[in-house]
Amino acid sequence: MTATIQEYASIVDNLPSLFLIRNENLDVVFYNETIKNWMHHTAGITIEGLTYKDIQDKIKNIPESSEVYTVVKQNLDETRQFIKLNNGSSIYYSSYTIHGEITYLQITLYKVYFENNVYYCAMGSNITSLFNEIESIETEISMDELTKLYNRKILNSISCSKNDIFLYIDLDNFKIINDTYGHQVGDLVLIQFSDLLKNTFRMKQDYIIRLGGDEFLIIIKDDNKFINMEEKIKELNNKFNKKFLSYISFGFDFSFGYSNYETSISDTLNLCDSLMYKNKQINKVRNFNFYI
Repeated sequence: MTATIQEYASIVDNLPSLFLIRNENLDVVFYNETIKNWMHHTAGITIEGLTYKDIQDKIKNIPESSEVYTVVKQNLDETRQFIKLNNGSSIYYSSYTIHGEITYLQITLYKVYFENNVYYCAMGSNITSLFNEIESIETEISMDELTKLYNRKILNSISCSKNDIFLYIDLDNFKIINDTYGHQVGDLVLIQFSDLLKNTFRMKQDYIIRLGGDEFLIIIKDDNKFINMEEKIKELNNKFNKKFLSYISFGFDFSFGYSNYETSISDTLNLCDSLMYKNKQINKVRNFNFYI
């Protein structure tokens, strides 16, 4: 009696990895126990005791908003591309969110020949712990040790759109505070100013960056909401004046320049730097008139 592909595949039924097999028509002909449990956990779909055709029909009826739909649809698309490229094997990555927690998967695709038929296998491994560990290391590398803001290295991993706003800030006469009170007080001022930025902008959505020294950059990510930059700067200025009232006599202030994202991060920074320099000249004249 000739064994079926399902009987051969049953040896991986209790494999901890997600495992499925598709035929040449891309119909699912085998799921292992792990996938059955996964579908029940993520979508509340019970497939125990169903035929593979029944399971196929259930997949087709999964709502597009479902996290399961996203993963299964991606697998189908990736398998089609895999067949088109005719490679021996391929790896892609997928993710889904349940109750606010993101799970990351590494999916390996490969084809097997059985009884003169071609089958396409997909094996998914949960790499969430590894992903989070790598992300934690990357965050640590791109974090400013003093202020706990991002440092300049984060710019290498940010994707920007034309609706994003870059705000470049430079502290005026910070050197006088450093020279008068020492670097320990200077560091405290940098930390306090960084806290003002954290309280003014959105920590989880925007990028608040210490470029170096007393220069800062805030990349305000577009979320289809109108942001009044003049109001934001006014808010920051009011907080600044209250926090650093004792240093106002040193001419301690901040200069700024802002612009929507241009063709590159570098071009946008250069534009904001130029605008910030013009604002700094205005501040110098204002402070000079204030003290004469």
